[in-house]
Amino acid sequence: MNLEFIPSETGGKIQATGRDRFIVVMTVQSVTAPEVEVLRTGLNPQIQVENQTIEIIEDKIELKSLKEGAT
Repeated sequence: MNLEFIPSETGGKIQATGRDRFIVVMTVQSVTAPEVEVLRTGLNPQIQVENQTIEIIEDKIELKSLKEGAT
């Protein structure tokens, strides 16, 4: 996989290219970036970004918030 920043008149874009299936998780903020953890890989990946999980199930993206104190 290759990530590339391409400048444009409106600022720019990030282009991700590659031969295999992949997912890009990007956070944008002016402070320290949140911790990102890959919980599951494969055809139905699951990623955790701080207190939220991102899961791809078939052709859907499911976002879930974790309750404080939950594991």
